[in-house]
Amino acid sequence: MAITIDPAAIAAAAAFVGILATAAGVFIWFGKLSHRIDVVEADVKELKGDIKQILGILHTHQGYHQGLIAGELPTDAD
Repeated sequence: MAITIDPAAIAAAAAFVGILATAAGVFIWFGKLSHRIDVVEADVKELKGDIKQILGILHTHQGYHQGLIAGELPTDAD
C-alpha cells in the first residue's frame, strides 16, 4: 500500500512551521527588549539620584564661595 502525500500540504505545513518559528522569535525578541528597557530604566533612576547628589554638593560649594566673597567685600559703614 503506497502512501501519497500532497506537495501542496507539505508546502502549507512548511509555511505554517516557518510562521510559528518567526512568531516565537519575535516573542523572545520582545522579551529581551523588555528586559533591556527595565535595565536602562534602573540605570537612569540611579543616575538621576547621582545627579541630585552632585547638584546638592555643587550648590553647597557655591554657597560657601558666595559667603567667602560676601565676607571680603567692604561695607559702607567703614
